This record gives sequence, structure tokens and C-alpha cells, in this order.
Amino acid sequence: GISYWRSQSAATHQHYMAALAIAREIGDKPLLAQAVYDAGFAPVPDELDLPQRMALGSRYFEEALALFGELGDTAGVARAAWSMAVVAASQDHVEDARALANESLDAARDAGDRYQTGWSLHLVGITEIAAGDPDAAVPFIRESLQMWVQAGDISGIVILLLDAALLARTRGDESCSWMLLGAEERLRKESGAEIGEAPVEVPSLTPRRRPASDEDQRWFDQGATLSTEAAIELASETALGDRSR
Repeated sequence: GISYWRSQSAATHQHYMAALAIAREIGDKPLLAQAVYDAGFAPVPDELDLPQRMALGSRYFEEALALFGELGDTAGVARAAWSMAVVAASQDHVEDARALANESLDAARDAGDRYQTGWSLHLVGITEIAAGDPDAAVPFIRESLQMWVQAGDISGIVILLLDAALLARTRGDESCSWMLLGAEERLRKESGAEIGEAPVEVPSLTPRRRPASDEDQRWFDQGATLSTEAAIELASETALGDRSR
């Protein structure tokens, strides 16, 4: 685990594969389910980015999902289904990703796992946007943002500001989208929440982009002056606002 968070790919692969071999030999199903799941994040010793590693590890996530399901471990099901959804999304398999993201969300809620619920809500929202239904994405992204705000989790807030910017653009509000992108970049850089450098990848979407005109740049720069509270309010009231009124 330590080598994983230190981005030591070869060491992580070695340790995870050794743990998996031991778990298979012992035959302890809960231990095996977790070891198989972990192996999905380091299936090879090579230095690859996270989406590439997870794609190569998809067979482990699929096996882990089955094992967690057999155990009735809803928290494990939520994590494994989320990982499979991320892989499907990265390959632009939008319908598969949406189904798996919803499976993850249902399991996370059943398990009472608020952390995983927040991430699953985020992923359901992204897959709804990718599927061409941005209005359906709104309640999921709004709830996820509220959860991260309540938890004071800056890395989560950064990702959800990015979601809100994407949603605003999809719904035709370019000025709001650029302001949220400016606010997201400022918060990400000032807080060091560099997890924001690797949002869920859906090839058909471009969550983060750079201004291409003077007008876009003005909105972007204005967003960068917003406080975190003001950026959250902009996301909640404008990007995620009710368009039916």
C-alpha cells in the first residue's frame, strides 16, 4: 500500500502479486477478494498512468466484483464496480460505464460508505453527461458536491467543480463553465490537490480545457479570483441550477 501511494510501480506490483498468491494458496475468500481487487491497480510493473493500469487490471476487478458479491460485501462490490466503471468510461463504453457506476452507487449506499458514495455519484453524473443527458446528471453531481463540501474534502471539491464546469458547458452556459474552470485551477494549485490532474477520463468528453479567445480568458481569470465558497455557490446555483423554472 505504501509503495502504491509513493508511485513505486514495480514494488507495488511485486507486493500485490505476492499477496495475491498467498491469498489464493490460503483460500480465505474475504482475503482473496481484497487481494484480487488490489492487484487491479498494479497488474504490471511498468510505469503507466492510472487509466492504463486500471484497463490492464480489469480482469482482476471483474473477479473481485464476483467474489465480493458472493460474500455479500456491499462495500467491496461498490469499490470493484466503480473501478470497472472507470475502465469502461476510459474506453468510451458509456452504457457499460453508466450501468456499473449505478451498481457501485447502489452498493455504496447500502453499505453506508459515504466516501465511496461521493465518488460513485460523481461517476454516475459523468456517465449521464457522456450519454447525452446532462439534466439527468444534475442531481448526482449536486449531491456529490454537497457531500465533499460537508466533509471539507478539497480534492473532492476540485473534481466536482470540474464536473460542474463540464455540465455548464454541455447545457450551453459557456461563461459559467469558464469561471468554474478558473476557480478549479486556482483551488487545485493553491491546495496542492493534484488528484484534480487526473479526473475520470471519457474520451468523448474534455473536462479540462484552456481558453481559446480573449473573452474566454476574461471569464477564466474572473473565476480564478473567486473564493472557494463563491465557486461552490456558482456551481450549485448556476451550473447545477434548476432549468425548469
